Amino acid sequence: MEPAQTPLPQLVTAYLRHHRTRDRADFWAFDEVKDRVLWNPDPAAAWELVLALVRAADDDSLGYVGAGPLEDLVTAHGVSLIQEIEHEAMIDPRFQACLARVWLSEGELPPDILERVVRASGGAIEPLPPHSEKDEA
Repeated sequence: MEPAQTPLPQLVTAYLRHHRTRDRADFWAFDEVKDRVLWNPDPAAAWELVLALVRAADDDSLGYVGAGPLEDLVTAHGVSLIQEIEHEAMIDPRFQACLARVWLSEGELPPDILERVVRASGGAIEPLPPHSEKDEA
């Protein structure tokens, strides 16, 4: 049996409040969002959560959502959600601005999907070279 999940509106509110206030009492929301995006076997549910975050975020929080949950969504589910990502970026300038904050490395996605994500961002994403252990030495 899966653990109970926080209802979406409360989770979104707590996540964005944690970003604004850095109140440790809301850190659980950071963990739950990360888990629900990265480890969700249902890409549509992860998509719904990220869209709710983008729509609720103020302008100062868009980059935080982009570099966090949206980036996680793209790397974990980008292959299956590429059409949704492209469509949302085309119709919602705030989503496209959020997408522009995603950092991707070459090799994280198939090259054709990476190209489509970059294009959806309005060309704002510049993929980083592949990560190597030499970079950490």
